[in-house]
Amino acid sequence: MQSNLLNPTGLVDTTGLEYPGVPTEFARLTNLTAYLRLDHNRLCGTIPNGVQRLNLTVLVGFDLKTGNRLGTECIAPTAVPTLVPTALPTLEPSPSPTFQPSFLPTLVPTLEPTLSPTTVPTLVPSALPTIEPSTLPTFLPTFEPRVWAALRQLYESTGGPSGQWHNATNWMDGGPCTNSWYGVVCGDQGDERHANAVTDLLLDSNRLTSSLPTELGYVNISGAVLLNANSLTGFMPTELGNIRGLTDYFWLQSNLLTGGVPSQLGQLDRFAGSMKLSSNALSRELPSEISQLDSKRGLGMGELAVDSNSLTGRFPSQIGHLTSLTSHLRMNDNEFTGVLPSELGLLG
Repeated sequence: MQSNLLNPTGLVDTTGLEYPGVPTEFARLTNLTAYLRLDHNRLCGTIPNGVQRLNLTVLVGFDLKTGNRLGTECIAPTAVPTLVPTALPTLEPSPSPTFQPSFLPTLVPTLEPTLSPTTVPTLVPSALPTIEPSTLPTFLPTFEPRVWAALRQLYESTGGPSGQWHNATNWMDGGPCTNSWYGVVCGDQGDERHANAVTDLLLDSNRLTSSLPTELGYVNISGAVLLNANSLTGFMPTELGNIRGLTDYFWLQSNLLTGGVPSQLGQLDRFAGSMKLSSNALSRELPSEISQLDSKRGLGMGELAVDSNSLTGRFPSQIGHLTSLTSHLRMNDNEFTGVLPSELGLLG
């Protein structure tokens, strides 16, 4: 029975016990003396003891295990059930439910409460404290702010900060009067009313450069303005005619001034001294308003010098109205044209 495909006899019963691989009935072959061969099959399971003892009587050709799996557990595989697909149920669409709109509640507007305005409290101003004059601090300015601003602008505009000035002692340090700025003369320090009033501006031959600031016309100078023999350039500011109280000297000669002589110089209401504009580069016509200087408050004029310029046009006849001229009238070295006016004969 070798070389077959004998089905294994080692099956498992319903109790889970394994059947023997060789039937126990084979033990009855006790008279067999040769050839009991079950080799080379696919037997599995156990060999009953009675069958195993047959090797004592079968002397030739006893072979049960070769090519088998006798002695090993032999559990037959369970049959895989055949799955028969069941018919899928037909799903009938259920009718969509009809949603009946519910009625929205009607909102009844509530009346807004009436806000009664609260009474605004009346603010009663508290009485201001009365400050006794003795308790007020006394501010005594050391100089008039407008004067200080004008002098500062003069300093900054004519080369002071760059060291051009020949002498700038104490300038921009404290007040011009209290700290004695060079060239600034103030009133008597014993007179409280005039202690801080600038009386003279004496900066002649001090190497001033560039142009004069317009702010200089708003300084009340009662004595003299001497800015001659410097290197001032540009036009003479018309605001110079606003210098109030100037009486003695207005000297701008020996500079590099250009343009015309401002007619506003005729507005110097108290001037009765010497006006020198010589040796510049002034041009245009000499304004007739200069003659008004002789009639200001009944004061005469001491000197008028406009020589060594480039003044043009006719010689102004109004010069003859300077009847109180006491010293010099110098108009030489200009470019006047025409005939000398007869009014010059009125000069005393």
